[in-house]
This record gives sequence, C-alpha cells and structure tokens, in this order.
Amino acid sequence: MRDFSNLIIRWTFGETEERSTSLQSFDMLDCSLSFASLIFPNAKMYIVYNSLKSDLTLNKLRKIALGKADLIESNNKWENKQKNSFWKYVPNRIDSSKYELILDSDVVLWEVPAIINKWLNSDGVLINTDWNGRNYGSFEKDIPEKFTFNAGILGFPPQYSFALPDLSLLEEVFLSEQGFVSKEFITSNREMFVIQKLDVFQSNSEEFIDNKVNDILKKHKGAHFCGCNYCHFSHWDKYYKDDVWKYYYSLIK
Repeated sequence: MRDFSNLIIRWTFGETEERSTSLQSFDMLDCSLSFASLIFPNAKMYIVYNSLKSDLTLNKLRKIALGKADLIESNNKWENKQKNSFWKYVPNRIDSSKYELILDSDVVLWEVPAIINKWLNSDGVLINTDWNGRNYGSFEKDIPEKFTFNAGILGFPPQYSFALPDLSLLEEVFLSEQGFVSKEFITSNREMFVIQKLDVFQSNSEEFIDNKVNDILKKHKGAHFCGCNYCHFSHWDKYYKDDVWKYYYSLIK
C-alpha cells in the first residue's frame, strides 16, 4: 500500500448562531476519519474547529480525534453569524511543504480514487464534481459553462495558497465559496485533477434525493452526504450510515 506521509488531511467543523450542526455531523466526521486512517496510512490528520466556542462540541470533537487526528481551534474572524463555507480556509495552509486534502465533514471516502494518487504526483490542484450542476454564488459569471465543480473535496499541492476575498463585497457567502475556489483553481495555470461522479456519490442529487441508492459501496469510492450536517436532509441516518459503518468494521476485523 502507498505511503501517504507527504499528505495532510483536514476537516473543518463549524457551527453558526442561526443553525447548529445536527448529530449526524459528528457521526459522519467520525466515520470519515476512521476510514481515512485505514486508506491513507501515515497521512497526518487534523480537525479544524472554526466556530463560536462550544464546550459540548469541543468535547465531542476531542473524542472523535483521539488517536486519529489533531484538533485545532482556529481563529475565525467572521464570528459565524451565518453559515459561511469560507471558514474551511482558516488557516489557509497547515503545512505548505506537503500536499493538503480538504474534506467537508460530510464526505466519507472508503477507497482512494485513482485520481487522488495522480494528483499526489503532480503540482496541480484537486476538486470534486457537483452532481447538481453549477452552484457558484457571486462567482457564477467567472466560471466557464463546461465546469460543474463541487468544493466538498479539494487538494492543494505544496507551496500553493491564495488570498481570501473581502466577504463584505459578496452577495452571499455559502455557494460563493465554491465559486471562489473554482475560479482560483482555473486561473492558477496549474493542472486540474477533477474527481468524477463515478468516484464520489452525492446524496442530495436531484435524481436520488428522496430515495436510497443501493450498493453505493460497490459502485463508488466514497460519498458526499450533502445537507446532512445542518439537518437539511437525513440521508446519512435514514439510508446510509449502517451500511457504511458495517463495511468499515468488516475491514478492521
């Protein structure tokens, strides 16, 4: 198996005043870290907590991180008055001498997609595909029509970084994060490694949103359980968590 000692994996966990995270979010994060510990041996893992400080949440995160990841309480300058996906870039890099894989906390990979291994042999950037088309917020006009990116999985090569925009100038700060990073990647003049739909299932896709998709563990190498962090959807609890956790435990017997 490949050695991933040149890789950092980070998950950002955040809450807002208007909307706290669901209990699903902790379980998905735990599952994501557990699988990552298996499939990315020797990678260094971090949970970055960007939020209004909650001792209850921090205690849960410490338990999840124990023995698998370091917990960083980052300094969030936006105070989390509303959901703000830009918090995943604070800090911008943990160690710029290494590759950095940024996973949303509702993403679980149970196998390493081949394109991630290709990215790790390059100086390019990595991004996921969105099953629901284009969602770029204030950056909609900046992204060519052919691109349907999803920022739930991102990869930075060594020595890569960017400056964050002035959020006060954006009409909204949720979907615009996806548009912002897509624009940054496109204009970086670096090779772009795009994770295809076949690799990572998306549970809130319009064609599957109201029903369970069978055999996702065989058909895909991971899944993005979009909307489950903030109780928009209960796909994780209702349809998938038992099967995914059962598969994990079968691997560690």
